[in-house]
Amino acid sequence: MMAHTEWILRALDGLGLPAETRIREALTLHGVVITVALTLAGGVEAEQETGVTLDRWWLARRARADELLHSGRFSQLAAIPRMRCRTWTVCSSTA
Repeated sequence: MMAHTEWILRALDGLGLPAETRIREALTLHGVVITVALTLAGGVEAEQETGVTLDRWWLARRARADELLHSGRFSQLAAIPRMRCRTWTVCSSTA
């Protein structure tokens, strides 16, 4: 983690950001990367155990997700342009 944090801090150096902001950004990026990696690993494990791909899992839940988005409960998420996805990781906007 120290090597990656150092690399990020070097990338942010020279942007005129305060040290507190640079370290917060470096640690936030690290946290996001770890979270994404754990999520993807969980998806791989689930696919291995069930035989259902992540794409198929999401497609099976799409109607419920659409129902929730149109309920008014998640207005900020509903305002985001709908994405047309060929796979979970490759999307293009339809708006």
